Amino acid sequence: MPGDRLPPVNRLEAWIVTGPLGHLLSAAADWAVLIWRLTRNRLSRKG
Repeated sequence: MPGDRLPPVNRLEAWIVTGPLGHLLSAAADWAVLIWRLTRNRLSRKG
């Protein structure tokens, strides 16, 4: 249905969140959490 299309700004926002940039940012966040947890666990074992 042609009347159901989002405005271009909303389509761009949705593409940024669900497109390649959103996937890249979520992967970077996953790696950051993993490294933070591994470092925290390693430091707690030394103490």
